[in-house]
Amino acid sequence: MLQVNPRLFCQDPHARELAARITETDVIGIVPEDVTPVYCETLFPRNDILDFINLPDDEEEKDAIIAKAQWLPLEQASLAAGNHKETGNGQR
Repeated sequence: MLQVNPRLFCQDPHARELAARITETDVIGIVPEDVTPVYCETLFPRNDILDFINLPDDEEEKDAIIAKAQWLPLEQASLAAGNHKETGNGQR
């Protein structure tokens, strides 16, 4: 019987990724439909996201994914303060 040292297995990043996929503990980034889901690492604050997807068109599949998703908090948008110049037509 082959003996495998679990410490070596856990140090290999590819083995950790595979183990996360098998145990369904991997992290997948969901991107908007107008974004091609490749090389999207800069869109997320985490660095452990292995794959990126768009939500599927099928409503049942989409609902199943949404039910399991952990969403990032939304950032509050605000207008920047600054000097506004007149455009000449009475508008800013």
